[in-house]
Amino acid sequence: MADTKISDLGTIASTSDGDLMVIVDDPTGTPTTKKVALSSVIGHNRAYGEIYVTGGASGQAAAVADTDYKINQFASDGLSSGVTVSASNDKITLTNAGIYWVGLSCSFSGTASKEFLVTVYWNGVAQHIKFRRKLGGGGDFGVAALHGIINATSAAKDVEVYFRCVGSTTAAFTMSEASLVVFRMA
Repeated sequence: MADTKISDLGTIASTSDGDLMVIVDDPTGTPTTKKVALSSVIGHNRAYGEIYVTGGASGQAAAVADTDYKINQFASDGLSSGVTVSASNDKITLTNAGIYWVGLSCSFSGTASKEFLVTVYWNGVAQHIKFRRKLGGGGDFGVAALHGIINATSAAKDVEVYFRCVGSTTAAFTMSEASLVVFRMA
């Protein structure tokens, strides 16, 4: 088998972390053919984390119209690897630079007939990832989701979520079910 071309080798239907792959180390310098475990290749950039709340009852108020307030209602840390989750601080810290998918699914209640804007912040700066939802006259529950991609150019920066009441004064905002998730793509 030592003289078999890689293109002549058989294929397998499924893989496991212990499977080996062929890799060329230092291809522009002194190329050397080596082996690497599949888990090392796939796990190299893997990072994910979640904070969430279920059955939330503690809300918060937007005291000034069109002002962002950090959502401080997350209650539990979910699964994580390669990031630091902290529901008690209502944030996920990205411990490595990279390209991250960020998502929030949220059901919430609040002051009737008020419009809310929810925005993802990274490194203390509002990102393009947001949703806008107006509650009905009966103070119903709103359900919304947002997702997008962040280019985290440096590590040790926080992903947080903020809300605002659009064009109105004091309004209550209470998440009943919500999940903030990050996943490193590259």
